Amino acid sequence: MAGCENAQKFDLVCPGTILQTVQIGNVQTTKQIGKQTLRFSVDLDANVYCTTSDCSARDSITSVTPERLRLGRFVEINRISGMMMIDTGPSQIIGQCEKAKFTKPPKAQF
Repeated sequence: MAGCENAQKFDLVCPGTILQTVQIGNVQTTKQIGKQTLRFSVDLDANVYCTTSDCSARDSITSVTPERLRLGRFVEINRISGMMMIDTGPSQIIGQCEKAKFTKPPKAQF
């Protein structure tokens, strides 16, 4: 239908909290070290995504289910709640994603 947004192409705006896990002696603790907002441009039809800060390089979506979207090795987003988790080992970003208007990738100049 004309004027309808394509549900297969969208951006996700995800403000989150950066956490770091550190080992002090026998005790492992997690502390908040900052905040960061990430924006992903997702095209489910083409099975690709990019971070909109550098959409010139697009990567394949790792997996899509009705409940989860996995981008690369570290990013997992719950498609029902919007909860995002990025886990790289000692650091994590936990946030809440909201759908936004799709950002088209730049066209190649040559």
